[in-house]
Amino acid sequence: MTKEQSKNRWIQTENVKWFCLTSNSWQEFEAKSNNELVLFLHGTGGSYECWDEIAKGLNHSFVTLCLDLPGHGKSENNKTFKLSLRNIALELSQLLKLLNIKKLKTIVSHSAGTTLAIELSNCNKQIEVEKIIGINPSLVPPPFHFTMALSPLISPFITSETSVSWLSKMINNSTIIEKLLDSTGSNLKDPIKRDRYARLFNNKKHLKGALNFMAETDVMSVLQNVHSAKTKFFFIIGAKDTWVRPENLKNIFSKYFPQAKILELDGGHLLNETHSKELCKLILQELTYRGNSI
Repeated sequence: MTKEQSKNRWIQTENVKWFCLTSNSWQEFEAKSNNELVLFLHGTGGSYECWDEIAKGLNHSFVTLCLDLPGHGKSENNKTFKLSLRNIALELSQLLKLLNIKKLKTIVSHSAGTTLAIELSNCNKQIEVEKIIGINPSLVPPPFHFTMALSPLISPFITSETSVSWLSKMINNSTIIEKLLDSTGSNLKDPIKRDRYARLFNNKKHLKGALNFMAETDVMSVLQNVHSAKTKFFFIIGAKDTWVRPENLKNIFSKYFPQAKILELDGGHLLNETHSKELCKLILQELTYRGNSI
């Protein structure tokens, strides 16, 4: 087994076979995870790879755990398993228990991954979530142009095997993914990162997982049950985000997260891809600061 292979692992819970990647060997992970673990959760359509640069930047100070959400990337789930936030949060709780994790120092999350992180904090009383650092959290309805582009696809018909196969072929022979990436307000020029999204969405399983996750997401139920007194929140938002607009998010923050720390950066929705070095520095400062900043 190579050094890189020793960091990868598939772990089976009741309904999900999770692909997990840790910063060091699994032996070191098991020894240190309860004291200094940072869990990364990607958003709809993403994968563990979107955290590569940030996770590597934290490796010297913390133990990190990146994973693919059900239906995304290399993770798999039972065909009858609905990709709702509550269902995924319960499976994620099972995963953490299997890893003997009783406390999360922080969850670093992007977009819908933040909504999932909050749901995990809401529904799990056995695993303590000390802090959630949410990057462009998807806590408001998607923008009109995004809805127009994808909402007709989110239906039992379009998520059938036949329809997903047709959609996959259409994406493979068009510039849909290129246009979606550009519509985020992000200046994502790195061809490797752009090709990664194209590769992911050319995968029928990943495409179906992303569509089903979007269809099953109920943001309001999460917000109505949020317990902000127990978990601390630090939200980092992009001033140019055209998918989750800052002005709408700020209204949500003031209503549901009045004690949260909020920072705005000059970027779009994919801050974790375009501002990885800056985010890594901010996260390190947040996790090593001993004062009462939030």
